Amino acid sequence: DRVSRDEEDWCALATYGHPRLVEQLTAIIGDEDPVGEAGGLVIARDDRALDEGIVVTAAARDDRRPPDLVHSVTEIGTLGSSATTEQARRIADETARAEAIARLERLRATKLVGAVRRAEGVRERFVRLVHRVIATECTLAREERGEIPVPSGVWQELIRSGTDWRYAEAFRQRLDLDLDEVAPARLADPSAFLPGWPKRHLLHETAPELRSLMDTWRSLGLGALSHGGRVRTTEGRTQERTWTI
Repeated sequence: DRVSRDEEDWCALATYGHPRLVEQLTAIIGDEDPVGEAGGLVIARDDRALDEGIVVTAAARDDRRPPDLVHSVTEIGTLGSSATTEQARRIADETARAEAIARLERLRATKLVGAVRRAEGVRERFVRLVHRVIATECTLAREERGEIPVPSGVWQELIRSGTDWRYAEAFRQRLDLDLDEVAPARLADPSAFLPGWPKRHLLHETAPELRSLMDTWRSLGLGALSHGGRVRTTEGRTQERTWTI
């Protein structure tokens, strides 16, 4: 079951690909593109996932009844006359196709796991960013204006701003986060403001960081974000408008 890369002993499985497999098959068949039938050997290639860098070659001997799949290059040292070409071709085609599909599925599964992890990372960073901004705004409201801060109210002020924070509500929904997760009541407590955080309004300062998170999200192929609102026209009328990033 283990694939060897030993170029001296030729232990690699033909269906998995040896570093010099194509070279050796070319020498046997006498063709620069070793796919087809030649003197007791049928070779098939499946490149359906070529864009993903997956190309699988399989070989079967058609000088035997029934035909045998070639597992090692050493098995094709001596070949007899072709006798079961159609069956051998079917075996080689099916083997190459099955392995190509299996490799593609493994690759896609690996990419999916990576995408899920990156998406979860974006969610966590977004929550931390929002918590920092809301906790800071609550602290300033309490100390500068003597107000009793309400985190959910601060959130509403954020998403009504003219900065990239206006996309934050659409982003929250796209990230499948509850409002209580991004604006919990505990952020109004003085202890929520951590030492080292700047005690100043962070709306404009953090907008680029929010934009970066949204750009990362879009790079994962998870969709654009839209924000709708009312704007005043040059004629003095108001109308609905949608912004998309």
